[in-house]
Amino acid sequence: MIRKYGSNVLLAIIILLVSFILIGCQSKDDVFDDIEGFNQGLDSIVNEQFYTSKQPNNLTDNEEDFVDSSLNDFKAFNTATVVFSDSQTEIFNEVENTDIFMENGNLIVNSTKKMTLVVSGVLNGSIIVNKSDGKFKLVLNGITINSESGPAINLQTEKRVFLVINDETVNHVTDGPEHPLMSNGSKTKAAIFSEEQLIISGNGELNIIGRYQHGIASDDHIKILSGDINILSAESDGLRANDYIVIDGGRIDINAKGDGIECEKGYVVINGGHLTIHAEKNGIKALYEEDDPSISPFIQILNGIINITSNEKGIASNNNITFHNGAANIISTGDSVFAQGQINIEDGMYFFNSQNKQVLDGQEGVSILGGTLLLFSNGSEAALQSKDGQLVFDGGVIIVAGATDLDVSTSTQGYVKLGNVQKNEVIQLKNQSSILIAGFLNSYNHIIISTQEINPGETYELHSSGHIQGNNFFGLFVSGTYSGGSLKKTVKAG
Repeated sequence: MIRKYGSNVLLAIIILLVSFILIGCQSKDDVFDDIEGFNQGLDSIVNEQFYTSKQPNNLTDNEEDFVDSSLNDFKAFNTATVVFSDSQTEIFNEVENTDIFMENGNLIVNSTKKMTLVVSGVLNGSIIVNKSDGKFKLVLNGITINSESGPAINLQTEKRVFLVINDETVNHVTDGPEHPLMSNGSKTKAAIFSEEQLIISGNGELNIIGRYQHGIASDDHIKILSGDINILSAESDGLRANDYIVIDGGRIDINAKGDGIECEKGYVVINGGHLTIHAEKNGIKALYEEDDPSISPFIQILNGIINITSNEKGIASNNNITFHNGAANIISTGDSVFAQGQINIEDGMYFFNSQNKQVLDGQEGVSILGGTLLLFSNGSEAALQSKDGQLVFDGGVIIVAGATDLDVSTSTQGYVKLGNVQKNEVIQLKNQSSILIAGFLNSYNHIIISTQEINPGETYELHSSGHIQGNNFFGLFVSGTYSGGSLKKTVKAG
């Protein structure tokens, strides 16, 4: 049984570090011929239920959101239904103070009443909602929306909107390649655009193509409670909000030519769920770029399974970035995790790999308190960096590999510097018993290993070569067998 390794549960483990396998390379070298289940990866090896379960958060939890997001909480007399078809669109509406009609191929909703709208069928146009008062719930009940101009769904409301992806339905929305300014001067930026708070829930599937800028955007905040949401493509960002973005659950897949997730002025919090991002810029960004000291975005990862591939930074923030728990794989061209404040990692399982820059760059400090971390830099700089702070090892299983040496400011547990390793070299660190075994498919000039089983001042044997089999997490073996190897040198723990 695969289990989570944290700061309080540190058993002897068998580790195989395989950075370049994750970027598409394969090796057929003899030393690895007998590996079973090689590079099983994040999704197949970790406990999905444990890592995707929502974690309570006083900052983002709102009981009203959970109540109002359910399908049947609004009364029947406040529910309207529209069924779109090429031959005839059927509108069923008896909601008071509400007009629903077709105009120039678009569905127009004008209402001042708290109401639900259920939509299904095929619409070659847009849904435009104008509400000066009253909450609004839009239920996607198996609908395809293709807009040639403007958003597919345009939510011009004064209060929060609940977007429900109905269970066991598949829904598709595509916006137009151009978005004219609205008559009130409002700029719409996404395939699904909301002026106010947008809360997304349901257990159906929603597929989005953003041909103008973003996939989903709000001028207030976005909260995702559940749903299978696939942003198949976005010309700019996948998710973008002004105030904050919260992911409590669901399975979200983002493909973006800009950032995967960006909050302009606030924070990003991931409490659970399953998130995959492929971004040509940054994976997750809360990085306000104007000079305003009153705005200080931050990022919290409380739980979740997160996969990020980005051509710039993996995760970036003006302020602190905290990993309380979670399982994450970040492969980035720039820094894997960058904070103008501090980076704090408390627990979880992580593989972070930067191709050209730092793995962790916390300008006011990097603190690792627990978890299992594989931190690889393939560039010419140090794998970990802090401009004005300290690098602290205070728990966990930590493997750092890079081109240059690393000065650890403070470590309450022992660590060893192994020097260089060669491509395809397998090493074993041991005293009376084996502490750790690692195989490297890339050459690295400097390796640091730190666990609670390494005691400062003690001397350890470093054995090289050998064969290994077993179950692994991105090459991190949590069970298996090792044979062979000979003494390479002895190393003293710091």
